[in-house]
Amino acid sequence: MLMVRSTTSSFLFSILLSSPISLFALTLNEANQSAQKQNLNLHQAEANLEAARARLTQAGRLSNPDFEFGAAKSNLNRNRFIAEFSQALPLSKKLSIQKTIARVDIASAALEISDFKLGLTAEVKRNFLESLFKEEVADLYEELKVKKEELLTAIRARVEAGTATAFELVTAEKEILEAEDLFTTAVAEVEAIQLTLLPLLGSSANSLETEGSLAEEIAKLERIQNLPLTSVLPQRPDYKLVEINIDRLSSEKALAKADALGDVRLGIFMEQESGGRDDNETFGGIRLSFPLPLWNRNQGAIKEKEALIMKGLKALAARELEIKADLQIAQNNRARLKALCAKYTQTLLPSTEKAYKLAVIEYEAGKAPLERLLQSSESVTAAKVAILDCQKRYAQTLVQLEKVQAGSGAPKNIKK
Repeated sequence: MLMVRSTTSSFLFSILLSSPISLFALTLNEANQSAQKQNLNLHQAEANLEAARARLTQAGRLSNPDFEFGAAKSNLNRNRFIAEFSQALPLSKKLSIQKTIARVDIASAALEISDFKLGLTAEVKRNFLESLFKEEVADLYEELKVKKEELLTAIRARVEAGTATAFELVTAEKEILEAEDLFTTAVAEVEAIQLTLLPLLGSSANSLETEGSLAEEIAKLERIQNLPLTSVLPQRPDYKLVEINIDRLSSEKALAKADALGDVRLGIFMEQESGGRDDNETFGGIRLSFPLPLWNRNQGAIKEKEALIMKGLKALAARELEIKADLQIAQNNRARLKALCAKYTQTLLPSTEKAYKLAVIEYEAGKAPLERLLQSSESVTAAKVAILDCQKRYAQTLVQLEKVQAGSGAPKNIKK
């Protein structure tokens, strides 16, 4: 198996991520770094930010001036030439409001990127933890398979010695096939969850190997502190997006009022008449025109923005309630699952291991059937799998808590 480890430099790491190699191995931290740099959907969100910056460049610019030229000839053989240069000038602060809206769009695009990164980090961590969990489950099934193979060898010796029956031998062989089935299925599940990580990482590799252990990652995640709602809300990009949308709507309302005033058009013109019996005559002057907002003052557009602002305020209040519920659920699940996993470790595993040891002694002494020994062996594996599953769910809850708290709550002085 080809193992490529990216631990020496960021340059080597970037080459590793973009190369179509057959297999590479990553820690959770490296996987998250890759996703933050290489994820293609993130690149699309970043393109939206560039588009918003381009709109700011365009916003607030005056319209281009007009130049008009005309010529006419009368039936008295006189000629008329007209030339005019005019510029539209807004009566209101429309241009500055357009710039304000464009700046809000930039802030919104940046918040969308932050929100996407938050979700991307959580998804990478969930899949990575799932991979570590399935790897450790596969190891347990492999241990069970080895244990049953050793038992088969012992039974064959006992059959030759006349202390075991052919039925016990067949039963042991069948148990090995079942253990092989469990192990093969677990390996396939590991491969599947690791492949789902590759698109998140923006990697063109054909396969991936996750490094680390579930216990190590749980220890890191447990450093996250439970935060109150008042500390979480200012950190949530999705909440701030709703807030900033209300600001945008307020600016759009102001723009609708400004548009009702229209633009003043100021022009400089020259007009000349010549020919016929009269002398040549030239006129020069200025021309001013402005709209009269008598029938249309954008009443409908203004009321629409007012209604949308009210809707935005309700959406903001609803989002706060949703975040409050999510925060409470994540913090409660953290406490419950931590206690449950401790019970599994302190009670279930010791009792099943004790029962297995007793079954081995009784079987060797001929006091217990083979089925009891096999069942007790499988019970130990099942207990360990149950503990791992509980720990995985606990880790996933910590990831969810980290996401709900927008990445806040972790100590800042931890070296990564």
